[in-house]
Amino acid sequence: MTWVCQAGVEIANLTTVIKHYKTNNTESYESIKLGIDAHAKWYYVARQLDGATPQPVQKMDLEGLLRFVARQKQMAREVHTCYEAGAFGYYLHHRLTALG
Repeated sequence: MTWVCQAGVEIANLTTVIKHYKTNNTESYESIKLGIDAHAKWYYVARQLDGATPQPVQKMDLEGLLRFVARQKQMAREVHTCYEAGAFGYYLHHRLTALG
């Protein structure tokens, strides 16, 4: 598994892409996209499976979010996360990167 972070000045630099290069038997989707709204205590996450209509937003704390993202990595070949720049997004990027 390799993490690829798109860098640049545009909004696209807020996207972290998680790619699995080896086929995993538990993969059910080609891609999962997670839109994350980061706050001091809570994270609000909307999920889209293979380009379908996004699912309702879920509210979770940081540890819950990290567990949720780890589960998504097992369900899809690619997991994309998008979140805001700033103190919360910067910290979140480092925590997601640490997931490996």
